[in-house]
Amino acid sequence: MWGDTAPAFGPVSADLYALADPIPFEELLRRLHGNPDFLRFATAARLRDAEIRLAEAERRPDIELSLGARRLQGTDEQALVLGVTVPLFASRQAAPAMAEARAARGQVDAESRAAFVEAQAQLLELYHELLHAIDEARILQHDVLPQMERARTQTEYAYERGRYSYLELVDGQRAYIDTQRALIEAAARACTLQAEIERLTGEPLQPTPPRRAP
Repeated sequence: MWGDTAPAFGPVSADLYALADPIPFEELLRRLHGNPDFLRFATAARLRDAEIRLAEAERRPDIELSLGARRLQGTDEQALVLGVTVPLFASRQAAPAMAEARAARGQVDAESRAAFVEAQAQLLELYHELLHAIDEARILQHDVLPQMERARTQTEYAYERGRYSYLELVDGQRAYIDTQRALIEAAARACTLQAEIERLTGEPLQPTPPRRAP
C-alpha cells in the first residue's frame, strides 16, 4: 500500500540474481554443432552417401564368365573355352539413378548449411540480449537500487519529521519499488534467454551442482 514504509511484496530469492558470466560465444557455436537437430543432417548425409555408392555399383556392368570345353575339328582333342558376357548400355541405364542420388546428397548439404546459418544468427542475437540483460540486472542491483534505497530512507525520515509531504513520500517509495521491479524483470529476462540458448545448443550453460549425500 502507498504510504507504507516498505514494499508489500516479500523478498525475491537470491538465486534469481545469481547471474554468472556467459561462456564464450565460440564455445556455444561448438555446442550448436552437436545439437540433435543438426546431427540428423549428418545421418541423412550418410544415407545419401550410401545411395550414391549403390548407384555407382549398379553403374558398373555385371560381367558374366562361362567356362566350357569344345572338341577341335578334325581331331579327338578338346579345348577349354572361356566365355565373357558384358551387358550393353548398363552404365547409361544407371546414370539417372546416379544423378538423383547426387542431387539428394546436395540437397541435404544445402539444407544443413541453411539451418545452421539460421540457428547461428538466432544464437548470436540471444547471446547479445543475454549480455545486455545481465549488465542491466547488475547495474540495477549494485548501483541503482542501493541509491534508491538510501533516497527512500531519507524521504521517510524527512516525512516523519514533517519536512516532506505525503506526496513526496509516495513518490520516493514508488521510485524504489519501480527499481526493484525493473531488477526482477531484467534478471528474469536473463534467465529466460539462458534457457533459450540451452534449448538451441542442447547443453546447459552452467554445470549442474552435485547433490549432497543424505
